[in-house]
Amino acid sequence: MVIEAYTDNRNRTVQELKHLLSLNGGTLANPGAAMWAFTKNTEGRLEPVSPIELGEEDNQKVADLMEALEEHDDVNEIYTNAA
Repeated sequence: MVIEAYTDNRNRTVQELKHLLSLNGGTLANPGAAMWAFTKNTEGRLEPVSPIELGEEDNQKVADLMEALEEHDDVNEIYTNAA
């Protein structure tokens, strides 16, 4: 998963994203750590190199996490390689 955020306070946003991720069973990796799983299309959006199939339970976890992240004011775009 790649999270694109715009902020006026990087430290605050990073801590808030870490908190949201930890509440949903995730962790924050170093910037660019997941970029190997994506390529940029002609519009500049990220597309998964090889989408992965998730089970129903994992799909629900990803959906819950994405919903929580989308509610954050600084989050602009969320990309995932889940099919």
